[in-house]
Amino acid sequence: MSSCYSTGSVVGKRYVGGLIGYNSNSTVSNCYRQGNVTGKYSSYGAFVGYNYNSVIENSYSRGTCTYNSSPAPAFIGGVSNSTTRNNFFDSQTSQQSSATGATAKNTTEMKDIATYTSLFTVGLDSAWDFLGNPNDDNKNESFWDMNASVNNGYPFLISSHKTTGYEGPDNGSSLSLYVPGATSQAVVNFINQKPQASSLPTGIHRIFPFHWQISAPQGDFPHAIISMPVSGLSGIADTSALVWLKRANSGESWTNIGGSYVNGILTSDPFSSFSEFTIGTSDVDSALPVTLASFTAEALNGAVHVSWVTESETENLAFRIYRGGEMIAELDGAGTTSEPQNYIYTDQYVIPGRTYTYVLADVDLQSKETKHPELKVEVKVEMAGDMDFNIGSAYPNPFNPQTIVPLNLAKDADVRAFLYDLSGRMIRKLFNASLQPGSHDLKIDGSDLSTGIYLLQIRINDAVYVQKIALMK
Repeated sequence: MSSCYSTGSVVGKRYVGGLIGYNSNSTVSNCYRQGNVTGKYSSYGAFVGYNYNSVIENSYSRGTCTYNSSPAPAFIGGVSNSTTRNNFFDSQTSQQSSATGATAKNTTEMKDIATYTSLFTVGLDSAWDFLGNPNDDNKNESFWDMNASVNNGYPFLISSHKTTGYEGPDNGSSLSLYVPGATSQAVVNFINQKPQASSLPTGIHRIFPFHWQISAPQGDFPHAIISMPVSGLSGIADTSALVWLKRANSGESWTNIGGSYVNGILTSDPFSSFSEFTIGTSDVDSALPVTLASFTAEALNGAVHVSWVTESETENLAFRIYRGGEMIAELDGAGTTSEPQNYIYTDQYVIPGRTYTYVLADVDLQSKETKHPELKVEVKVEMAGDMDFNIGSAYPNPFNPQTIVPLNLAKDADVRAFLYDLSGRMIRKLFNASLQPGSHDLKIDGSDLSTGIYLLQIRINDAVYVQKIALMK
């Protein structure tokens, strides 16, 4: 058990504890207890009633424990093969001067960060994981914080004041904010495009193509921290070079507010005001060959027009367009340029009624591909109201050995398909059945056919449609 706390009153007969009644074969770390515990018979304690073959560390209690209205064990009630270290209890609130498994400190000492971090503290073998504590061996994995306006001045858990789930780039992650003392949530606006250009801090070579505008929450908060998983972001060569950047508004220069990367999460240093935020890197090798200004897709006249604009390109060989995870096109890049470039690709292999997802990738001169999933776009190709059916183009074409022709039916229809050579000789019957409304795929297998051009004839009720397909082996 880690990063837990309990505040309510507990009353019981046996194995009664403020946090745990009977703790068996487990490790409890970085937890605290406040409130009253009342035991009636045996094994009762302000923190744990009975500790069996278990470890309790870096935890504290500031509650009371009574038996028959008299002070009772201020931390652990009963023990067997128990290991305890770096634990404290409030001797004034508990009215006890000693306790099993913890060191007594008065209320003033309990509210002093030095009690938990100073190497000279009696009862402390190693510093607790406090935010910003220089004596903390694992300071990038902070559990604790302290402020006079929060938790009545006693240490509190960072996790209990963290708000998660704010929108972020599409890399399977979301933004988190830690704002102790806030009485409302911050207003977070995620903008999935590169922020307006301004000066970068010394040593920062680029920023990512997205940013946040965050309004401060209500309340008196001493500091705040921003964090987000970044393992899914494109173009990261060195995670240790990542930092959070902050500025007052779009006209100001960016300020480096630090960054520690632990377990895939990038966490800033504490800051005291809200505004615009993004992520930057000091690593030259992390510089993407392309800086994208926009990436959009629009369905028009039975096709999807995919377009994008770059602000700059560095040794950019090509662009690749992915649809539904499959590459459908590759276009030449502009090499190296600091001038904006406009690109457009028309995807004609779509059918009305379906929704398509597009992702852009760039390829540098060393053939390294960088995808931009954070800028993916979805578009639905609408079906005209007077159309009973739509037949898409064969894809892929040319093909080897299989290709697919998408069909979209607005109502029940009789569908037949035939394959002819260029002389008009029928090679085979491909399909003959009645289909219900919806999307269907007509699959053509040319494994036993020779390389060449073929005519595909599709009949839907009384309508006839013919297209050329090329088999290349």
